[in-house]
Formats: sequence, structure tokens, C-alpha cells
Amino acid sequence: MSADILGPGDVLVMAVPGGWRKKLVRFFINLQARLTGSTAPQDHVAVLSHQDDAGNWWAIEGKPSSVGFVLADKYLRTPLLVTNAAQPKTDEQRELIVRVATELLGTPYDWTAIATLGVRAARVNELWDRTLAKDWGEDEMPVHVICSSLADLAYEKAGLPSPGGTVGTRFTRPADWTRFCQEREWEAAA
Repeated sequence: MSADILGPGDVLVMAVPGGWRKKLVRFFINLQARLTGSTAPQDHVAVLSHQDDAGNWWAIEGKPSSVGFVLADKYLRTPLLVTNAAQPKTDEQRELIVRVATELLGTPYDWTAIATLGVRAARVNELWDRTLAKDWGEDEMPVHVICSSLADLAYEKAGLPSPGGTVGTRFTRPADWTRFCQEREWEAAA
């Protein structure tokens, strides 16, 4: 993937190595994806934010500690990188995506969403869904996010098609973004 066709607000979906916390999260994300039939190796999502004066891309990502900035160069070099760079976006929509993601800086990780995805994959979700697994309200800003729901929420707020649509945003998975990007699902939504 050539970095010169990417822009602010584009979504990066990739598989990345990491420390023990990232490995634990990856384990649950990959287990849930396998249980629901996805074989996509991508398990992380980030939203491109800006380029610094040296030309380095920065992204905003949800991670086990909280939402934060990350130097995106390592992601852009990942062999299995998938993006939605081809998805049409106006400059205003790109700005809004980045603004929404920026507003979520410091937001804690949504461990309940990770657990809910696992419970649903194991098909024991009826009681869980009634008690803990509620989606966000239409005009509500979340108090917890995961990497893929952060990107989905930003796209929803910008009025752009996304894998979660307007229902189920909190539980959007990296596998959903992989499918959305690879199959260019934004075209069907237009």
C-alpha cells in the first residue's frame, strides 16, 4: 500500500505484534473471529490523523490502556495492511472523523465489548445482552471504546458508511473492518 494515497480519516486494519496486553487482547479478538467464521488475520484498527513536519503519519487507536496517538509508520509497513483509502470522503468528513477520534483521546478500553463479542461467539449471550451489552445511544459519546468501534463511531458521526452502520457500532470488530475494506462495502451503501 502506497502511503501517498492515504489521507486523514482513513482506516488502517492490520495485525501487529505487541506486549502481553496486546497479545491477550489479540487472543480474544482472534478467538471470537474464528468462532464466527472469519479467517482474517487483521486484529487491530487505527484512524490516520495527520502527518508531522518530517512527513511521518500519526494515527489514533484504541488500545488496552486507552485511546491514544501512535506513529503509524509501522502499521503502513505491515504486509497484511487493509485500508479504506478508496472510500470517497470529503475534506469536511475527513476533518470530522479525526475530530471525533481526537475527542476520544484518553478514553478507556471497552473490556465489556471484548467480553460481549466472545460471549456472542460462544452463543451464550441472551442474559449477557440484557444486562451488560447495550450499544451507545444515538447522540451519546462512549466512555469506553475498542479500536474498531472508535473508527466506526467516527465514520457514523461523519455520515459515512461503516461496517457497524448505525446499529451495533460498539461491537464492530477488526474483522468487520477487514471485510468492509476488502469488499468495498461502502459502494453498496451509497
